[in-house]
Amino acid sequence: MEEYKYSSYLAYLSKKQTILNKQEVIDWFGGLDQFINHHKIMLDDKQLNKHDD
Repeated sequence: MEEYKYSSYLAYLSKKQTILNKQEVIDWFGGLDQFINHHKIMLDDKQLNKHDD
């Protein structure tokens, strides 16, 4: 997610003000740590699935 050009992932991790409602989205995941972990799990699953093809 950090390297994907069209992702807002890094904006959610940044302390900089943006037009995104960052706190609301982070709260959907139960907090910043869970937001990060969820995205890491998603990436790990994608990488594992590539090897299944």
